[in-house]
Amino acid sequence: MIFKHRFRKAWILGAAITLGGHAVLAQTGTFTKNQVTAGHKNFFVYCASCHGDDLAGGGEVPGLTGPIFNQDWSSSSLGGFYAYIYNAMPQGLEGDLKPEEYSSITAYVLAANGAKPGQAPFTGKSDVKISAIANGKIVSSVVNAPVQ
Repeated sequence: MIFKHRFRKAWILGAAITLGGHAVLAQTGTFTKNQVTAGHKNFFVYCASCHGDDLAGGGEVPGLTGPIFNQDWSSSSLGGFYAYIYNAMPQGLEGDLKPEEYSSITAYVLAANGAKPGQAPFTGKSDVKISAIANGKIVSSVVNAPVQ
């Protein structure tokens, strides 16, 4: 009986630490609001012709918001997502954008999926899992914001 109690207590403590870590990440952010704004503009210029202004995709082009994005990317790290975009996008111009353009596009897509901006800019390197900061729920105020 003591073993069960200690095990349950350890499990609850572990769950609390895990959930607490997620809450802290969501509050502190892994990119800035300025990156989201720049990313929206860069997405519109380099990505929207295939992925759509609303990031919904279409045909063979995957959507970049909601359940599809969550299913495809939630277990990946931010750095892994950035690396994919850098190495594979935009088609025909793979790797041709500046690193800060790729970082801002990454920030925009993450914000469109519920991630909150913080104080530190995203540089393309992070082991944080996307599921720790983005819930895959479309944030219409990000997606529908005017392109500046």
